[in-house]
Amino acid sequence: MATKANLNIDQGSSFNTVIELTDDSGNLLDLSAYTAQGQLRTSYASINSVSFNVNTSLGQIALSLDSNTTTQLTRSRYVYDVFVTDTYGATTRIVEGVAYIDPTVTRAPYANTYYTLLLANVQQVFYTGDIVYQSNGSANVTAMVYESDNVMLQPIESSVGDPNVSVNSYANAAMIKIVNPSGPFTVTSNSTGLYTIISANTGANAYIVSITQTTTQNQE
Repeated sequence: MATKANLNIDQGSSFNTVIELTDDSGNLLDLSAYTAQGQLRTSYASINSVSFNVNTSLGQIALSLDSNTTTQLTRSRYVYDVFVTDTYGATTRIVEGVAYIDPTVTRAPYANTYYTLLLANVQQVFYTGDIVYQSNGSANVTAMVYESDNVMLQPIESSVGDPNVSVNSYANAAMIKIVNPSGPFTVTSNSTGLYTIISANTGANAYIVSITQTTTQNQE
């Protein structure tokens, strides 16, 4: 049975921890000949994951994340586990638990321009703090969700955007605001399904029905 060990991670900071492992007799487990991998997920069923840097030694397993990675941890808790594989290919889960994230206050300022996206055909929920991306045909453009209504609303009766979109064709609508885009986002083509928007954190995806740009003096 895997050892239970919960973690506390400061968002935006480098994370390092060492977990000691012993057998039933209290002897240190020699893991030096094993390879190891460990992942964080928002839930056990989540498609997307964040990988730890893992090092093993006599009786110890060291887990680490760099500051860029912890910055992307926008949930309050994650689940994680670590597996080791011996030279014969046998795999064992040796440690598991919950990782609690302490959110950062000091961070780069948001741009004073944000973009309101009306979404439809929403699969899963987009959350504030998610990193979202969209392929524009040649490269991915990314942005951060500044605000989200966190729900999937009633079907919208609108044909905003793509002329191929017919009235009442959009269901599961939601609204998000994004900031700091790396490039222009594009209204999704309903006829082809191109240019969907996807959350890198949860795998949520949707069509973009409309995009509205807003410039403000200040943002809280």
